[in-house]
Amino acid sequence: MKKIVIISSIIFLVLMVLSESGVLNSLLIFILVGAVPGTSIDLSPNMMFLVGAAISWAVLIDLTVVKLVNFISAKRMIGKHIARKQRMPKRRYSRI
Repeated sequence: MKKIVIISSIIFLVLMVLSESGVLNSLLIFILVGAVPGTSIDLSPNMMFLVGAAISWAVLIDLTVVKLVNFISAKRMIGKHIARKQRMPKRRYSRI
């Protein structure tokens, strides 16, 4: 319970600092309009679409492929462990 309270309070404090410094507003303006903060550069809607698609693709890859690779490697390691356990000699006097 203490861990949840500590983590949530740290997240709240970070969000408050980012909100007061203007970083969240700049990020929101960049995402909605395509205006790069601190410059007079505006990105075209096509470029913003490509940025959004690239971010979505990266999140999708992280959620599916990386988890699948971890699952397959864990399954292979379990198979190796079971095979090694079956190759071990049976102990005659294990119940003394």
